[in-house]
Amino acid sequence: MDGYLGTPRDMRAHQAAAKMAPPSPDASSSDSPATGPAREESLTQIAADLATISANMMSKADKTDLLAEIRAVIREEVMECLLRLEAAIFCTIQAIFILQTFPSVSGKTRLFPCRSRPSREPLATSSVEDLESWSSEVGALSPPLELKMDSSGVKVLETAEDIQERRQQVLDRYLRFKELSTLRRQKLEDSYRFQFFQRDADELEKWIQEKLQIASDENYKDPTNLQGKLQKHQAFEAEVQANAGAIVKLDETGNLMISEGHFSSETIRTRLVELHRLWELLLLKMREKGIKLQQAQKLVQYLRECEDVMDWINDKEAIVTSEELGQDLEHVEVLQKKFEEFQTDLAAHEERVNEVNQFASKLTQEEHPELELIKTKQDEVNTAWQRLKGLALQRQGKLFGAAEVQRFNRDVDETIGWIREKEQLMASDDFGRDLASVQALLRKHEGLERDLAALEEKVKALCTESDRLQQSHPLNAVQIQAKGEELIANWDQIRTIAAERHTRLNDSYKLQRFLADFRDLTSWVTEMKALINADELANDVAGAEALLDRHQEHKGEIDAHEDSFKSADEAGNALLNAGHYASDEVREKLTILSEERTALLELWELRRQQYEQCMDLQLFYRDTEQVDNWMSKQERERYREKGGGASDVTRRATKAHGFPLPRQRGAALTERCERGAPRISAMMEFSDDVQAGVSVESVWRKSQELRCDSKSCQTIPIATKEAAHQVSVVSEACTQTEGGDNQRVLDVDLGPLLDYPDLGEFLQRVEGIMIKELKKNWRSHAFDGYEVNWEDQNQLVSCLHILQYPIALERLLQVTSVTWNCTGSVIACSYGRLGDGDWSTEKAYVCTWNLDRRGLKPNNPDVILEVPSSVMCLAFHPSQPSLIAGGLFNGEVLLWDTSRTDDPLIGRTGLTADTHTDAVYQVVWIKDKPQGNKLQIMSISSDGKILVWQMEKEGRIVLLDGFALVAQQIPNNIKINKHGRGDSAVGVTCLSFSHFDQSLFIVGVEGGYLLKCFSGTQTAALASTSSSVPLKAPAQFTFCPQGGPVHCLDCSPFHRNLFVSAGTDGHAHLYSMLQAKPLMSLHLSDKYLFSIRWSPVRPLVFAAASGEGELLLFDLAKSSQKPSLCIKQTDNGRPIYCLEFNRSQKKLLAAGDANGFIKIWQLSSDFTEQGARELVILDGIASEITD
Repeated sequence: MDGYLGTPRDMRAHQAAAKMAPPSPDASSSDSPATGPAREESLTQIAADLATISANMMSKADKTDLLAEIRAVIREEVMECLLRLEAAIFCTIQAIFILQTFPSVSGKTRLFPCRSRPSREPLATSSVEDLESWSSEVGALSPPLELKMDSSGVKVLETAEDIQERRQQVLDRYLRFKELSTLRRQKLEDSYRFQFFQRDADELEKWIQEKLQIASDENYKDPTNLQGKLQKHQAFEAEVQANAGAIVKLDETGNLMISEGHFSSETIRTRLVELHRLWELLLLKMREKGIKLQQAQKLVQYLRECEDVMDWINDKEAIVTSEELGQDLEHVEVLQKKFEEFQTDLAAHEERVNEVNQFASKLTQEEHPELELIKTKQDEVNTAWQRLKGLALQRQGKLFGAAEVQRFNRDVDETIGWIREKEQLMASDDFGRDLASVQALLRKHEGLERDLAALEEKVKALCTESDRLQQSHPLNAVQIQAKGEELIANWDQIRTIAAERHTRLNDSYKLQRFLADFRDLTSWVTEMKALINADELANDVAGAEALLDRHQEHKGEIDAHEDSFKSADEAGNALLNAGHYASDEVREKLTILSEERTALLELWELRRQQYEQCMDLQLFYRDTEQVDNWMSKQERERYREKGGGASDVTRRATKAHGFPLPRQRGAALTERCERGAPRISAMMEFSDDVQAGVSVESVWRKSQELRCDSKSCQTIPIATKEAAHQVSVVSEACTQTEGGDNQRVLDVDLGPLLDYPDLGEFLQRVEGIMIKELKKNWRSHAFDGYEVNWEDQNQLVSCLHILQYPIALERLLQVTSVTWNCTGSVIACSYGRLGDGDWSTEKAYVCTWNLDRRGLKPNNPDVILEVPSSVMCLAFHPSQPSLIAGGLFNGEVLLWDTSRTDDPLIGRTGLTADTHTDAVYQVVWIKDKPQGNKLQIMSISSDGKILVWQMEKEGRIVLLDGFALVAQQIPNNIKINKHGRGDSAVGVTCLSFSHFDQSLFIVGVEGGYLLKCFSGTQTAALASTSSSVPLKAPAQFTFCPQGGPVHCLDCSPFHRNLFVSAGTDGHAHLYSMLQAKPLMSLHLSDKYLFSIRWSPVRPLVFAAASGEGELLLFDLAKSSQKPSLCIKQTDNGRPIYCLEFNRSQKKLLAAGDANGFIKIWQLSSDFTEQGARELVILDGIASEITD
């Protein structure tokens, strides 16, 4: 019973025991399946199958099938026993029932003794499964047994005690059977676990042995493909680490079995110890091989580095051992340049040598097995490196010495060449033909002498350098000395030539100076003679007195030239005394000059006598004329009393003077007075015509005729207002004359209203005063360059300047914005490109011109700023003329200071979460508070945000406040289509602040409508974008939309409720802030209107820029239906993108177009002079409210 049923020998023994066992007394030999031929055949077949399993070791699948068949046979046998047991119970309730049932149970106990254990994993698995099946069957047998024993009331045995005893025996035997079955189960399970442990241990041991062979491989000794080997080893290490869990798991299984007291605990423990020994050995070998591979790789890398350095050193030694020193300075400089490149390369490779030494030190610290080889290579590299550096120093010294010698030779050659060049100039025979040429030659010679003085220092330095080089370069001492001697010889020669030429030029200067004085004096004498002879004798006492005064002035001028005559005489005598080469000519000139002076004095004396005689004669004429006038007066009075035929005028003159006038002179005087009388009455001021009419000589007219020869003036007759109101006042004469119309008065008899002789005396008295005032006006330059041209009244606009930046024009950039600074003298513009409906992101420019600067260059801006992104808008600071704010296409806001030449950019917002996400369309300077002086920058963008920025230190522009326009928060006072932009943001395109309320501003949006906004709102915006400051919703009122996006708008500076707007519909819309509908809509263009601006000086004038290249000026005082003036700025019809009025110089208007030009237009007074009723008309337009 102790044998194992699974072997053939055990099976045969079991069959023999069954045959020899006596038959059971309660069993039928014919009905019992246990003793029938079928059972024996089944057991024989099972034994044969088990023998086949043990002998042939079938495959796993075959084994599984066979075991399944065995289980089926055993299960069938058990079921037969169970049926037989139940049949016996039901057939009899006697003691035979127990005796018949007991052999079946004991048979099962004999069939599988509990002391036997399977020796292999498959048999262990089968035994466990069979045991589980039998336990179930035994458990199923127990209740029926107990039930039938308890329910049986028929006594088969003799007594109840016998039956109870028999029952207890059966139950005890059954309990023992269950205990044996449980014990059997436990041992089978232990054997099963041990077999699995043994299998895993065998597999792990086999795997470790395989890996040990790999880890023990010494392929690291072969330096080829070390990198690949190292990679394979790393993969090998990764594989070992990945399988480390197998031994851990095996440890857990074995230790658990040992702790549970497994029957093979010692074997398990021994096996685990062996496995751990093999595992540690594997890890050790693996680490050793990894270290060896790394050491081999480092050694190969180190040797490679050493070889590379040695190869480079050997190549460079050819350079430092060269004996070539150059043929001239240029050649030496080329060699030095190459050597400098070599030194740069040498310095760069010193790091490689240091790396080699560091590598060697590292390998030494790591105790590399090839330390001797490493040290040898290190010493070899260091020795070669030091040798190369020494040779480099020697080569550097040789090249430096050669350069010094060649540089000295070059300097000497250049100096000698310069000296010889100057010698040719100084050897010229030209000493001047006049004073100017001599002075020019002297200045030129003085320049040469200054050059020589500067050159003298260089010559001395070269001589000193020659001495030094002879000592430091003894091999070249002879050549250096020869160069120095050649330099000194040339230097001495040019100094001699320079001294000689200077002397000759001084002599020539003195001569020409004398001759120039001679010519000046003789010319002056000739002019003075002509001037003295030019004056005619006077016809009156005043003229004679003037002649004498003028003649005395001539004497004063002659006396003033006495010093000049004396200086000329002294200069000539000095030349004679010095033995000048032109002494004969000098002597002749002195004689002529003396004769001319004597002749001038004689002429002056002669004319003095004539003028004094003329004075005496005019005094006589004056006295006789007075007598003659008295006589004529008396004669006219007498004729009047007698009623003679003399004219009334003559009679009145005679009566006024009290004595008769000689007929001949009286008639002439009377004729002159009558001829001048109507002119006196007709003219508006005292003119030369009146004076000529009465024979009063105009000295002012003569002097002015001389001045008009050299200075032109405006002579066009003055008309309209200027001619209609002219007044001349002579305070000394106490007379005011106001002109009437320009028609001449007819020759009428004035009767006793006019005294002609007194008028003549009056004109003579006021002549000096008039001449004085006229001369004062003539000297004034207030009207220089001013000409009145009344024919130009129809020319309302003229182009003053056409500005451009050529580089921007070459790149086909367009003017995107213009702005004037606070002084009105500087204009700034931005360049970009507008195409395909969007602004480009390429590089752009900002340019400025100062129009008041002399020598303005329209093609050359004063300031050019290069910007990485297209500039959309510009705005000058309201009070600081050099600060410009600009908005870019990428959403940034920048601030420039054009007065800074190094870096004009002083601030930028940067691209942060606060900046705009779309293009900035407009920037505006605003005050921080209504009465504040600090200004901030407001920017708008199509991203729907209106942001307020403040400049801080370090060039940062930070966000101070902000607004956001969201479709959900647009006022619903009118019905509009609120087209969203993704998150329903409303794109802002333009903005304008009210000139009367700083908290009120109007914005135009892409949807074509306009919004009235207030900066003081506290309503939070529903914007989805993040911001460092809370954004507010400023919109308070919505105006009626236009036919397309709004490009520009401008609030009126003259009325608090009016503003104009323009956009893609080609209309200019005039709105009132008090109603949604526009007051008027003016169709100005079939294309877009890109800009519109209200005039800063005319309440009814505004200008617009069209997409057809036209600048439109609108005057509501003249027409409310069409422009007053249309200017064609672009010849090719390309659009005008921007325009701006000059608020300081009110007549200037700037416009920038798509061709890249900025034109400055000058407006006439029709567009700059405000009419008397313009504000009344504007108020009337604003009051036409229909809502």
